[in-house]
Amino acid sequence: MPHELHADKFTEKDWADVQEFRCGSLPHQVEVSDWFKGPEELGPHKSAVASIKDPDQPSRIWLFRDEEEKLVGFSALGHSEWRWTKRKDPWIPASVIIWCGIHIDFQRDPYVPHNMKYSNQIMDELVGIAVEDATRYPILGLFVQAENVEAIKLYKRFNFASEGLTGFKDSTSEVTYQKMALVLDQNALLQYLDRKKMRSG
Repeated sequence: MPHELHADKFTEKDWADVQEFRCGSLPHQVEVSDWFKGPEELGPHKSAVASIKDPDQPSRIWLFRDEEEKLVGFSALGHSEWRWTKRKDPWIPASVIIWCGIHIDFQRDPYVPHNMKYSNQIMDELVGIAVEDATRYPILGLFVQAENVEAIKLYKRFNFASEGLTGFKDSTSEVTYQKMALVLDQNALLQYLDRKKMRSG
C-alpha cells in the first residue's frame, strides 16, 4: 500500500544512524529529537539509548520507515504508575508514550489519503501495542508541552483526554506539560481501582 510505514525495533546499533534526525527548531520539537539522539551517558530521561537499557524501567522504541527505507519517525513506549483523576486515588499501572517524533521532511505527509498520514500510522501502532497489555496496564498516558497544539490535536483525535488529570511545570525550564490519557480497558481500570481501595480500606 502506498505511504505505508513499517516499524523496526530501535537498538543501540541504530544510534549512530539517527544523528541527523530533526523534528524542527521549536523548543518542543528540539526536545524530542535531542532525547532520540542523546548519548547514553545522559541517562534514560535524556537519551533513547540509555532508556532502552534502563535496568529498572526499560522502554521500547520503534523506528518507522517508508517504502524507500527513509526514516520517517520514531516512537517510545514505557511503563509507569499514575494516580488517576483524584489526588488520593491509588497508583494505577500505565503504559506511557515517552516520546513520539516525525522527521521535519515528512511532517503532515502524506496529504492524501488522510487515514494514511504518518502521524496517524504511528499512533495506531502505539495504541495497538498498548492494547495488548491493557488488562495489566489499563491506561495509556503521556505528557505533552502545552504549547504543542498540533500534537494535542493528534492525541485528541485518538480519544486522549486531559479532564481531571494534573500536568506539571518544569522548575528548571519553566515549561508546562499537559497530562493526557486514553482508557484502554475500562473494566480493568475499575477493577483495579476497587481492588486498591479495598486494600487501603
